[in-house]
Amino acid sequence: MGGWVIFVCALAAALAYPCEKPPISAMPYCNTSLPPAQRAQLLVARMTLSELVPQMINNAPAIESLGVPAYNYWSEGLHGVMADNVTCFPEPIGLGAAFNLSLVKQMAIAISAEARVLHNKHHPLILPIGGLTYFSPNINIFRDPRWGRGQETPGEDPYLTSQYGIAYITGMQGSPEDPYYDPTYSKLVACAKHAFAYSLEDSDGVNRHHFDAIVSALDMQETYTPAFRAAVEDAKVKSIMCSYNAINGVPTCASRDLFTGLVRGQWGFDGYAVSDCDAISDIYRTHNYTDSRANASSLALHAGIDLDCGQFYLFLFDAVATGLVKVEELRTAVERMFTQRFALGMFDNPASNRYNSIPASIIKSPEHKALALEAARESLVLLRNRNAALPLDRKAVRRIAVIGPNSNNSIALLGNYNGIPHHVMTPLEAIQATGVEVLHEEGCTIAGNSTQGIERAVLAARLSEVVVLFLGLDQSQESEEHDRVSLDLPGLQLNLTKALVATGKPVIVVLINGGPLACEWISENVDAVLEAWYPGMMGATAITEALFGDYNPGGRLPVTFYPSGYVDQIAMTNMDMRAPPGRTYRFYTGTPLFQFGEGLSYTTFAYSNVTAMLPACIALGACHLPGADLAANYTVRVTNTGSSLRLSARPSRLRRERCRHVAPALRASPPAHRRRRGPPARALPRAPRSARVCLCPLMPGPPECHRLFYQPVPCGLSVNNTSS
Repeated sequence: MGGWVIFVCALAAALAYPCEKPPISAMPYCNTSLPPAQRAQLLVARMTLSELVPQMINNAPAIESLGVPAYNYWSEGLHGVMADNVTCFPEPIGLGAAFNLSLVKQMAIAISAEARVLHNKHHPLILPIGGLTYFSPNINIFRDPRWGRGQETPGEDPYLTSQYGIAYITGMQGSPEDPYYDPTYSKLVACAKHAFAYSLEDSDGVNRHHFDAIVSALDMQETYTPAFRAAVEDAKVKSIMCSYNAINGVPTCASRDLFTGLVRGQWGFDGYAVSDCDAISDIYRTHNYTDSRANASSLALHAGIDLDCGQFYLFLFDAVATGLVKVEELRTAVERMFTQRFALGMFDNPASNRYNSIPASIIKSPEHKALALEAARESLVLLRNRNAALPLDRKAVRRIAVIGPNSNNSIALLGNYNGIPHHVMTPLEAIQATGVEVLHEEGCTIAGNSTQGIERAVLAARLSEVVVLFLGLDQSQESEEHDRVSLDLPGLQLNLTKALVATGKPVIVVLINGGPLACEWISENVDAVLEAWYPGMMGATAITEALFGDYNPGGRLPVTFYPSGYVDQIAMTNMDMRAPPGRTYRFYTGTPLFQFGEGLSYTTFAYSNVTAMLPACIALGACHLPGADLAANYTVRVTNTGSSLRLSARPSRLRRERCRHVAPALRASPPAHRRRRGPPARALPRAPRSARVCLCPLMPGPPECHRLFYQPVPCGLSVNNTSS
């Protein structure tokens, strides 16, 4: 007990903010009337060489003589703070399926609130992760369906990814929409990662630490850089991360052209650049780009990388000693990091910072769990629904067979880079909570080869009136450092499905996964398919609501679902977006199993009165000029022709004649009508709804068009929906 008291006293002593007491309080950098950049300059000017270099690694030590506390720059908050007993939202690929920027921003506001509380409650002294600088979001393009980390992104579309990044970053760093908004301080520092052209873990005998991505200038401009440019120019992100891979022979963390020329020079980035963890060491160790550690560290510094997530920057001592690096160059890098620490209020009286007043009760609060539930609902995509198999009728269905390797797996629901809530309801538990009688069998494991459970699953199906089959993937199949080699369901999942379909009972498949699956046989032979992604801590509730019609799934695919043979047609190492058969919905020339933007509803719609207002710059011939508004506005009258007003009236697919697909319109806020089930009602027309839609050309346009990804060109637009 005495040891615990001493520990608590030590914690209390650590709470004193750096500028609280003399002699530090008299230092000019404690003057809160000065801007953060000037305060950082005044502080860093007092650091010696032996103090500067250690500040350039992520786990930076204290400098007691200057009042600088130890600090770890590495925290994670991809879809919730990576900590214990926090709110866990859906994986970003599911959030991309919601096409709802307001939802993403509200999620980021919630995540950053929990992050502030964890920091204020001094978790950094207990946990390795818990600061105010977050290595999120992942805004790489999901260019290949095999990529193990595609689940961390909002999808394959550059525009959607850019807008997602803007919403997430502004929500994390501080937004007027935040109830605790403080215009004086930053709430957190977000990090746009991984720049650039990163979308391979370990494939074709090459891993991310060795991979040299051969990328054309056109693909860099159209696909691999736009989301990062939007993060810098529009979201004002304060941190950016260089990736493990090289591009055209140059490791990204050693590329002066990319980080000093493009990111800082052209885009005006004013934050700090950090390496992916140990990526600077890869310049020397795996890319063999230079013959010495000191030279590798100097190349990264001269490229514009200020912070090393790792220990390799300690070789900057050697770089200075041999004349490769000047001390003033070190000061510039350290000033950039301390500018953000001052902007966060980390040296000032906590009472002066409104973010420090966020109550601890906000962590996993009812409001945050409700938001996580809404996010999980909106991520659901209905891909098949033959003969109106869904929603299930509670009055008619007395017994359900709940089967599958993901039916009672709570961990799979959370995805990766996730926090760990203390209890996560599984799909089995959520269905049991409805009161319907349930027979449960796993049937098979995710990737195992045992057939012992299939016979029991078949018996459960025969004794039930409907089968709900939870299939898919987990982190053993797709994850950081692990790409898939096949798009098929692993193990005996397809065998299990065929055996259950053979019983003649209706089979509803729910997919729990991150990357696209080539489930051709399933899509043609089961009664319904619901894509749920990795839906987070409230995912099981959202899935159950959709199964029983308490919620109408209205998500749309943010990625293309390719046929199984796609992986044999193009190597994962091929970065050319147009290489046959093409990548993503913009360039794929084959027939997808499910196309980008696809998704059904429990109701039907009629579309009419499609009108277009093209940008004025087309008539003026001025669309190539900087600042030109390149967006086209389309108005579509949507009429609910189904049997209930409770159902979503969002178009499931938008297509263009002669041009490639148009992304589903991004919603600024969730539709008020899409909530829980009400009594059946006669079909009534919906009010006309306007959607801001930007179009993508088949041919390259001027740089301004590349930046916005979708150049308005006079193409016909047809809108359709199907409920089968």
